[in-house]
Amino acid sequence: MSNRLSIFYEPFLYLAILLFLLGEGTVWLEFARKWIPVYSHSVVTTIVLVATILLGFVEGVRKEALEIITSRNMMLAISPVILFGLACYTDVIINMFSSNISASYIAFFVRHFLFIFLVVQALACGRPFNVITKPYYHVMLFVLLTGFCLFILSFVVDNIADKTIDISFLRKAEEGNLGKSLYSMPYGLGLLITGQNLASFLGFDFYQFSSYFIEPQIFGFMMVPAFIIFLQRDYKTPATVYRVPMILVTIILIFWAHSFTTLAALIGLGLVWIGMRNIIGTVFVLIVFSLALVMVITNLDDLSLSLSLIKKLGSESSEGSVAVFVNIWETLRLTGDGTLNIRVGDKGEYLSAMSLLFWASFVISVLINVVNELWLNKNSVFAYVLLFLLICFFKSLGHLPQSPISIYICLIFLAYRYTHEVTHRNNKLL
Repeated sequence: MSNRLSIFYEPFLYLAILLFLLGEGTVWLEFARKWIPVYSHSVVTTIVLVATILLGFVEGVRKEALEIITSRNMMLAISPVILFGLACYTDVIINMFSSNISASYIAFFVRHFLFIFLVVQALACGRPFNVITKPYYHVMLFVLLTGFCLFILSFVVDNIADKTIDISFLRKAEEGNLGKSLYSMPYGLGLLITGQNLASFLGFDFYQFSSYFIEPQIFGFMMVPAFIIFLQRDYKTPATVYRVPMILVTIILIFWAHSFTTLAALIGLGLVWIGMRNIIGTVFVLIVFSLALVMVITNLDDLSLSLSLIKKLGSESSEGSVAVFVNIWETLRLTGDGTLNIRVGDKGEYLSAMSLLFWASFVISVLINVVNELWLNKNSVFAYVLLFLLICFFKSLGHLPQSPISIYICLIFLAYRYTHEVTHRNNKLL
């Protein structure tokens, strides 16, 4: 019986990871709710996670795998995962004492806790890095294919934004500031931001591309790590003959999305990569930073350059990040309702003062892993993936670190380090 059930483990694992990844920031959920009015993504995801974990126990957990995961050599890689879990747990406990807990927040904690357990269990069941990352890889392929088709059609079809399918039900559809819907979805191949001013690059004006994500920034935050992980030559698939065209399409879509946060993060990665090459690269990066600082200082009188950058950085989400720190001492309550809570924003959300320590520790642990990876290997793919997440975190510290993709990237980094450790131990036995 157990052997019969075990054949369902990998399909359920694939589905569980896919559902978890699509749980926030995408429009797939809103399409699902339109087609199935009673659909609850939280309930469905939780059921699939629990079913997969039960199948994992049927599959059998390897004791030696657990010993490797909890070994001293893996402590650094697993620290972001532990701190993420502690931050979520502390949020729930403190908010319960503060009478500020909600069913949705408890569901958030349960879902993330189950997902962490599921991925660690998958490693302990002998599932390699490629199995755990397969759903993410397929999402990337889908985004690249549909994005490329839409890009080609935008040159072939006149007024392609008018060829949209019905997306009036999307929750942000009415947020356009030009008297029309924020989005257009030509032929269902991806979102274009048509309800805001056109983006401009090298003299070309165009609608920003958002794929199947609610914002171009979310597209970059969720998909750029996939591009970095899967399109480098050490990842065995796809073959080189396919990888080069895919990289070209990736570059096109990133520039088409035209997210300031994504582009700034990628420039930061590029400067770190150049600075890590040799002393000449380090000097070059220092010169670039010095020139940038001089440009800002010399433009303080005119303020045109400075204000344009501040406007980009001063979005609603980044203002919320600043508010976390500005309001800490002003709104921290040690007694009464809201005990040990910091008021953030105007929607009644609270961030536990104690969990803030864990969230900060989570971010710092990611940074430590970046430094360690670069110290061990200056070309480490995951060093740059984690660094990309870190830079994006500061756009919205109250939201992005808690997103599904953040913990998923930390978990597949753990899977990568686990695979490396297993290989290292096997080589020592030969």
